[in-house]
Formats: sequence, C-alpha cells, structure tokens
Amino acid sequence: MNRLTRSALDIARGYVGVREVGGNNCGPQVEEWLRRVGLAAGSPWCMAWAWCCVDDAFRQLELVNPIRPTGGVVKMWLRLPGSCKLTAPIPGCWAFHQSDENPAQGHVGFIDEITRDGGAMTIEGHTNAEGSRTGGGVWRHTPSRRPLAYWNLGFAYYSTLAAACIEKAP
Repeated sequence: MNRLTRSALDIARGYVGVREVGGNNCGPQVEEWLRRVGLAAGSPWCMAWAWCCVDDAFRQLELVNPIRPTGGVVKMWLRLPGSCKLTAPIPGCWAFHQSDENPAQGHVGFIDEITRDGGAMTIEGHTNAEGSRTGGGVWRHTPSRRPLAYWNLGFAYYSTLAAACIEKAP
C-alpha cells in the first residue's frame, strides 16, 4: 500500500465514531465536509467525507489533489477514469454503490481490509449500525453487514491518479 492510500485509510479510520449533531446531515464535522465539496449543510455526505479523507491525505504528503471535489457518488464514479477502476477490491480503495430506486443516488466507502473468506471490512460515512446509506455517522462494517455484492458500481483506486506525484514526493 502506498503512502497516499495508507494516509487516506488512516484518516478514514480516525473518523469512526463521528456522529451527526443536531439533526439529519448536521453537525460541525459533517458541515465542514459538505462545505469543502461545495454542498449546502443538510446534504447527504458520504462522498464528501470520502473525498475529504483523500484530500487530507494529499495535503499530509504535500501533494496537490487531482480529484475534483463532489458530493455526488455516481458523479464521482462517472468522473473517474477507467485506469482507476478495479475489478476486485483492495485495501484503501473506494467502493461505490448505486441505488436501485434512484440511479442518481448512491453510497461510497473505503475498503478497510479483505477478510480470509474473501469479504471486506469497510469504513463508511453517512451510515449507521444497521448499514443504512443515509445513517448518522461514520461506521466500520463487517462483510455480513455489507457484502461485496452491495458495491454494484465497483471499486476505484484514487491513488492511480496521483502515481506520478507520489513517485516525486520526498
């Protein structure tokens, strides 16, 4: 795992336990994530959280993030080049879900680790203990709560976009 991926995953892990405060999609941390991607307070925030984790990792390494910010899960998936997309998950990659009910909506999380049985532990924002994609916090989910089949759009390795920057970093 490269330094960018390790840093982003460590940042995501550090947010496990953060909860919304004062209502749905509210609270100082949630509103900061939304602000950074240009969304209004009260908006769904899983993609904003995931992008901010990666952006903060770029900043820690003193690199410029080439990934344009968005709070839209499906929008991000469509925006990422094919070179970033994976056929199978790896630790640290983003996992993307598209809603069956509304294809413009979705959910995103990080693959935290691959389990011995081929499943994955995930870290997700805007979820809850039951695995809702519109929950109230950052949670770590088990393969039984979030099977790989849930991630119906696929997986993306954002570090691919920064490979040249990473190689040049001190």
